[in-house]
Amino acid sequence: MCYLEGFYKGVMLVGVAKGQRVEEAKPVIKDYLLKEGSAIVYYEPEGEVVSRSGDQCIVALKFQWLLNYGEEEWKDDVKKHITSEHFNTYNVKTQQEFEHILDWLKEWGCSRTAGLGTHLPWDE
Repeated sequence: MCYLEGFYKGVMLVGVAKGQRVEEAKPVIKDYLLKEGSAIVYYEPEGEVVSRSGDQCIVALKFQWLLNYGEEEWKDDVKKHITSEHFNTYNVKTQQEFEHILDWLKEWGCSRTAGLGTHLPWDE
């Protein structure tokens, strides 16, 4: 209900479609971003993809970037911060979870291997 109200009755406050309803602004902004080179048209299957021969298809498999959260200097800095007076989880259990996760967290994906991934500035 909230999405529908925003889409059909909401009005853009800034940008190239300022003053237009969201419904009207969507294609305007899409065209603008494409012309500026800030976006590409993207299509993602909405379900399983099967070939004409009945084989299940893998749509994409891409290299995945990982952040090394296990790097000791970073981990030490984070541990100091989450145990300092400047960090408040407002819940003992949450605090314990932060500390526990830091002990085992190593590499963690920051981009996806398939579908719409996260563009990273250094990934050409």
